[in-house]
Amino acid sequence: MFVKKMPGGGVLYSDTSQFSGNNIVYVYPDNRTALKGHFDKAEMVSSSFCEVVWQTCSKTFMIVENLDPCKEIFEYSPATKILFCSSPLQSDPYEEQLVEVKDSLIVDAGQGLFAKKDVEQGTVISFYNGVRVDHDEDDTSPSDYNIAFDTTHDIDVPDDMARTETYKATLAHKACHSFDPNCDFEFYHHPRFGPIRCLVTTRRVAKYEEVTVNYR
Repeated sequence: MFVKKMPGGGVLYSDTSQFSGNNIVYVYPDNRTALKGHFDKAEMVSSSFCEVVWQTCSKTFMIVENLDPCKEIFEYSPATKILFCSSPLQSDPYEEQLVEVKDSLIVDAGQGLFAKKDVEQGTVISFYNGVRVDHDEDDTSPSDYNIAFDTTHDIDVPDDMARTETYKATLAHKACHSFDPNCDFEFYHHPRFGPIRCLVTTRRVAKYEEVTVNYR
């Protein structure tokens, strides 16, 4: 069994050192939620949800695949300058277990992001995907959801895609700003979206507590 650790805490498991084939497994940071399917040189082509139900120190494990008769398929869909997701209403199976969108407890903040269960410090709790904005080439005004990605690009969620009715493949843009946040931005290599940002808890977050981050 070959193992490849991905930025942000995910892990790829493969029978081949090339990490190519039809039985590659990507395991999320919780070591339980996983996507199994066809990968090409460690890049996901298509996969379906499965769950790690047993694991040993030798990195061998058993998995049980999603028994949903529809067998939802996840496909690789990295962001571009104009499109950041080919399936905008397809929720992430890991994120869906941890957070949900409700009206914020912050006055006049609109919607916010809330923990669905107790989450320990240092946990990847939500993903931040969006269109890539080139600092040198793009002169459009950023939305309220614009965040820094690297020295030359930002990640932005256009206003018309900010609502869950139009986009819910990732939800971190719903986290409201706070000068005393419980999360911070980190880098993450997502199997569907490639390099993006994520929210990592800076302390324990209780069930039903609002998830916040310092946008400044």
